Amino acid sequence: MNETFFFYGSLRDPELLAIVLGRSPGALIDARLPGYRAVWAEREAFPLIVEDPSSAAPGVLCDVSDEERRRLAFYEGG
Repeated sequence: MNETFFFYGSLRDPELLAIVLGRSPGALIDARLPGYRAVWAEREAFPLIVEDPSSAAPGVLCDVSDEERRRLAFYEGG
């Protein structure tokens, strides 16, 4: 069963997302997440999402299968 995921960090890059998913993500849909913003994690090389009622975090939408969700969990668990 596919679910739509919102990607806001490095996975917005279609080439990186293709490597992680094991397939081309196809056309990504530009999206914004109201009430949140992306900030860099302190002393890290990746962003985090934090609540901010006055903002909207930019990102993309992509449909993801169960197997791809496992691949994403592995990637994010690093």
